[in-house]
Amino acid sequence: MRQSVILLFVITLWCGCSIADEQVSAFPEDIERFSCPVTTTLSSEGLKKAKEIRDRAAKLCLACIGNECAVRIWPEEKELEISLCRNTFCVPKKVPRSRVSDNVLEFTAEIDFIVTDTGRSEIKAFRYVSGEPGAPIVRRDHIRSWESFFARLRYEPVVVDGEKKRLINLRTSVKQTSK
Repeated sequence: MRQSVILLFVITLWCGCSIADEQVSAFPEDIERFSCPVTTTLSSEGLKKAKEIRDRAAKLCLACIGNECAVRIWPEEKELEISLCRNTFCVPKKVPRSRVSDNVLEFTAEIDFIVTDTGRSEIKAFRYVSGEPGAPIVRRDHIRSWESFFARLRYEPVVVDGEKKRLINLRTSVKQTSK
């Protein structure tokens, strides 16, 4: 019960709702993002262990509203907790063989994405931090190639209390330098 009250308080702070609201119905649009790699996977043994501890780790790592969950944002010094949450919930179990074909020689981008209740990923926002291509058609094709890459990523579906959930607050940074 105490944990539920604390969680409700944290969620109300995120969305600006009053504590008098009995239940928060959705996460805010500007929710903080949890950093997740998309180019590495766990070993088969690592994936097996992650699946074994998911139920217990969900209580530590996730805040859920309805069919959506957000991965908890930890202070930098909580490296063990960050690693546990990352390895348990947001490392893909399958990464596509083919990489994105980049028309941009050098770039850095941030990609906000979700993992659906079936374990597929979808890009929600793509932002160039540096190296944005000048031509709109090149930029569009570049972003489409990343969307295709994300569509082929596979994650272990998240199940909390017997129900499949979506992870909604994930972000990755990608960087390519000229060779």
